[in-house]
Order: sequence, then structure tokens, then C-alpha cells
Amino acid sequence: MTSRHLVRLLVAQTVLMVLLGWAAVYLGRDEFRLAVGRDDESLPAPSLLADEEAGQLPEVRLNATAQRQVGLELQLPTATAMSIGASASELAVTVLDPQPLAEWRGRLQAAAQEVVAAQASAAASRLEQARVQSLFDDDRSASQRALEAATAQAQTDAARARSAQAQASALRDSARALWGPVVAGWLAAPDGAALQRVLSGREVLLRAVLRADDAGRAPARLSLTPPGRSGPVTAQGLGAVAAGTADTAAGGRHLLFVAPGAGLATGMRLTARSPGSGAEAAQEGGLVPASAVIWHAGQAWIYVREAQGGSGADEPDDAASAAATPTPAASGSATVRIDRFQRRGLPKAVRLGDQWFVPGLEADDPVVVRGAQLLLSEELKSQIKNENDD
Repeated sequence: MTSRHLVRLLVAQTVLMVLLGWAAVYLGRDEFRLAVGRDDESLPAPSLLADEEAGQLPEVRLNATAQRQVGLELQLPTATAMSIGASASELAVTVLDPQPLAEWRGRLQAAAQEVVAAQASAAASRLEQARVQSLFDDDRSASQRALEAATAQAQTDAARARSAQAQASALRDSARALWGPVVAGWLAAPDGAALQRVLSGREVLLRAVLRADDAGRAPARLSLTPPGRSGPVTAQGLGAVAAGTADTAAGGRHLLFVAPGAGLATGMRLTARSPGSGAEAAQEGGLVPASAVIWHAGQAWIYVREAQGGSGADEPDDAASAAATPTPAASGSATVRIDRFQRRGLPKAVRLGDQWFVPGLEADDPVVVRGAQLLLSEELKSQIKNENDD
């Protein structure tokens, strides 16, 4: 073998060794990442799954960097109380347009004025008939024909007055059947103060439909939370009404309620709750926005920050820190602050518009209102990792 062939062989061996080295690095990149703890699918700052205690779900630990990267937001719930016993039930309610009320009041007022005018004409005709009759009796100072004409006019005007009275009475009966006795009283009231509160928007009328199987139970009040309101409001019952006051619904009875008008607009559809028999005690809890609720395994959940800080960090957990993103530990310090979040089920929670009432939720329990789905993904992913490590 000549020296030239030897040089070529050495060069070929060197190139082959370099290619084999790069192939080994490329094929082993996943094992290398697992060895150094750098998974591309993990959060920017790694989170840890706390050891699961007996009877409790595991806690997700996130440091400040991870919370900032995923845009985690927290909010303190609004403390409130609500009766949610077995006898309570949900009803669909609709905010009614007050314009038909104004039209009905106008019709009733016009009918009442027509009655007054007809009665005045009848009274004048009776006086005219009496005057002509007196002249006729006084040596025929009035003709027989004039007396007959006055008598006919008096009878005609009396009939018109009775007709106007009957029409006004029928209109009032229709208003009572259509709007119920309470609202019908508002329409007929001289001052119309109660009606003006509805027409001005200070109060609104709500129509609820009882199902056919609940038709015998008419709640006296309802509890609902209008959009933009921090707590529920109470709607007072006004009695049963005809289906013609709103969209026709199959079966059941139509009930009318009056509630404060703030946050409620015409045509709005909401879910309200009736307190039932009232035997159940009101439960304490908190209101959280609907954005805080996530769904997993067919159940609603929220994430609550169980503890702030960790690994030796000792910082207050007040309302201001609840809504703010935690700051990382000071530079040069070995302490890394980690917050712990735990998933809670909502088996007895009640949805009220764009909020949820969660029984037992304390007012000082910060709830994750943005990023809860990411926490769930991190929890489930960490559980899968732990299973692979066994």
C-alpha cells in the first residue's frame, strides 16, 4: 500500500467517525434533554407537582417566572349567601319590554275619557228631555215632535254611555288577565308612580315560566345576578299572567316579577333561582367569574391558591397580593418563591349569569380567573411523568 492510499484511508476513517458522532448526538437529543430537565413542552419556568395527601387532589407548584409567562391572574371571590337546598329550583326569566305597558295605559285612559264624555252627553240629553217635557206639559209650549226628538236623543246618549262603560270595563278585565291584578292596578292608578318606575328603567318586569310539573308551586321571589353586578338581586313576585305578555312557551304557567333595573335590558334572558319553601338555611360562599371555571371529566372545577410563597419564603397573603403576580426572589438569594394551587370541584355550585356561586368558598381564597386550563394541563402532565418514573 502506497502512502497516498494510506492518507486517503485515514481521511475516510476520520470523516466516518465525525458523521457517526453527529448521528449519535442527533439521535440522543431527547435523552439529553430529559437528563438536564429541559423539556420543550414544559412551562417556561418548570412547575412541580406536590405530593398528594390522602383524600386530596395534588397541588401544582408554580414559581413567579412561570406565572408571569403564562399570564396567570387571580381574584378574590365576593362573599355572599344563598339558599340552595333541595327545594330550590332554577327558572328561566326574560326581561319584558315596558312599551306595551305604556300603550295599555294610553288605551285605558282613552277609554276612561270616553266614558266621561258619554256620561256628560247622556246627562245633558236627560236635562234637555226634562226641559222639553216641562214645556210640553205647560199648555203645549213645545211640540210633540220636539219632545219625541229629545226623548230619543236622551235614550241614545244613555246607551252610548253604557256602551263606553262596558268597553272600559272589558279593557280593564283584559289588562288584569294579561298583566295580573298588580300591574293592572298600576295601569289604572291616577298617579301611575309604580308604572313610571318601570317605564323609566329604575325597575324592570321579568317573566318566568314554570314547567308543567311545577305549575302548582309559584315562588314569591327569585334571586338572580344581572351582568356587571357583584351580587344577586331579589325579584318580587306579582302573580300569574297570560302567555301573551312574552314569547309563548309550551306548558306551565307564566309568572311576573319586578326587580331593580340596573344591569337588565329588554329581551335579556337569565337564569334565576327560587328559594323553594324557605326551610333550608342560606349557605355562605363566594361569587367567582365564569372565566375561573374549567371542565374536566364531566365536572366543573376551579383552582384556588392554597399558599403563597414557599421554600422558606414568608410573605403576607393579602388582597393586594392576591390579584398581583408574585415577584421572584431577590438576586443572590437561594430562596425561590413558589405558590401552590389546588383544584376544587364544584358539585353544588350554581351559575348565575356570568358568575358562579360556590358554597363554602372563603372571601380570602384567591381564585385563578385566567390560566386555570394551563394549571390543569400541567397537573395532568406531571402525573404522567411521575407514572413513567416508577
